[in-house]
Amino acid sequence: MIKNTQPDGSVRPKGSAGSQRPVFIVLSRHSFDYAALCFQSLVANSLDPLSITLLVDDEEDKTIFATLMEETDLGFNSARILTKKELDGAAELRLSEYPSILGLREGHPCWRKITDPLLLSADGEEVIVLDPDLYFPNKFHFEVAPERGVFLMHQKPNCLFPPRAVRRAFEKGYQLARHVDIGVAQYCVGGFDIKWLDTFLKEMAPADFNRFMHIEAIVWSAIAIKFGGLYLDRSVWRCWQKGYFKRLALVFGVHGVHLLRLEQLSTVKCIHISGQSKWWALEAKKRGVLIATNNTIAFPTQGKEYVELSKARYEYEQFYKALVPARLKAT
Repeated sequence: MIKNTQPDGSVRPKGSAGSQRPVFIVLSRHSFDYAALCFQSLVANSLDPLSITLLVDDEEDKTIFATLMEETDLGFNSARILTKKELDGAAELRLSEYPSILGLREGHPCWRKITDPLLLSADGEEVIVLDPDLYFPNKFHFEVAPERGVFLMHQKPNCLFPPRAVRRAFEKGYQLARHVDIGVAQYCVGGFDIKWLDTFLKEMAPADFNRFMHIEAIVWSAIAIKFGGLYLDRSVWRCWQKGYFKRLALVFGVHGVHLLRLEQLSTVKCIHISGQSKWWALEAKKRGVLIATNNTIAFPTQGKEYVELSKARYEYEQFYKALVPARLKAT
């Protein structure tokens, strides 16, 4: 169990955040152009009161974001902004018994989506981890977090990368979930075994893959299979996917904005405009493609159980990818 001590040394009881939903977003200065648009949609359309924490790299990023939040109508000027260094002390205190989890903070910045919400949350409290490229076109409620396991978005085929790390997980005897997307991770602290996670990370040695942000996906997919939870309902929590048709369209010069136009936004709580699509978001907004339809989707939705990714299936997918023409891979 993680020591229930806050960065200032105090102990926070369960439920002290009241009815606010605790949202954590890891981001850098390079993401602000599209993140600002997505933040505005989140704050404007969430029917839940939110407690938002931005987790940034350093003091320079913190100053940049604080200034931009003052100058831009994002709607959450009260959000707290915390740097990695500001949480180093809390990490040393709360993760002292888990050196591999502590070490994960020193790798790719995206990996702090796994570690740092744990430093700011007490046992039993809800955690909602969001990417900065999620667009919310309608009034919505977040789902109720699972008491055990994790909720993740669904993406075909998966975002598990690099192959060497995936194969290491299989070699170590770990099971992974197929079709995971890491735009949203929702859980309650204590809903998965931290000691198990520390052992998993020790055997995975993520420091070997420091430049790969998608190690995060491997960690979440292992947690999903081991401790359960559900894929979020993909008809409502939608992931933009660059399949063969979209790749082919890009090769023939179709602007990405027109591909975003294909998305049905009127019935979704959220769309993860991931990959290349996030860089089209501002132009899409100007052209009226990313429209806040302002429907109300207040009802809870039921996702589906996780599907395990077998080693044989993974190797088949890797073989298939090798057959895709290089020009399509590059789009």
